[in-house]
Amino acid sequence: MQGWTAETVLAGFAIAIAAIALFIFNESRAAGPMIPLGLFRSKVLSVSIVLGLTSNLTFYALIFVLSIYFQRVKGYSPTETGFALLPFTVIMLANVASGRLAKRFSSRVTVVAGSLVCAISFALLHGIDERTPYLSILPSLLLLAIGSGISTPALTSSILSSVNPSRSATASAIFGAARQIGSAMGVALFGTQMVGLPTQLAAGAAFSFHVSALLRLAGALLAALCL
Repeated sequence: MQGWTAETVLAGFAIAIAAIALFIFNESRAAGPMIPLGLFRSKVLSVSIVLGLTSNLTFYALIFVLSIYFQRVKGYSPTETGFALLPFTVIMLANVASGRLAKRFSSRVTVVAGSLVCAISFALLHGIDERTPYLSILPSLLLLAIGSGISTPALTSSILSSVNPSRSATASAIFGAARQIGSAMGVALFGTQMVGLPTQLAAGAAFSFHVSALLRLAGALLAALCL
């Protein structure tokens, strides 16, 4: 397996940076840009995009990391792993509750609360190892589903209320794209930790959850200050 300093990896980073710079340059000069850069003058939009990216980065990284952990460390079958991750379906109920919470407490409070719940869920998994029973992991799965479920719709609401109605579809699409980018980044970055023997895999999972907890805590602080 190639490391971070491999020529092909560094070349990939260089191409990505060049492509992003070229895209921004083109959008700044185009008469009808696909992404009007002026939208990013909105602090709420810019912060929400960062939070959406971070949210998906950590959320889908956890699903990926735990899928490997359950199968290669705990010895679960693919079917058993699917059932082990079933608690994430609670997110649907949390999505429904998000609107009511935002209406009662404001979108900012809902986003901050959701981010803090997610940070707690990752913190609870920090010490995970090959002997950790599933019932000790279950609360974290439920908390992450609840935290993500209440914060994401509130973020979307914040974005839509911060831009001109004529730009709401564009702003929503940018937010959605940022979340998908975050998902891919999470799997790619934290997936690099899931190599080696079961003990090493468990240590890699614990490290991933530690970093995720810090990211979500930083997200909660950013939301509290800027939304």
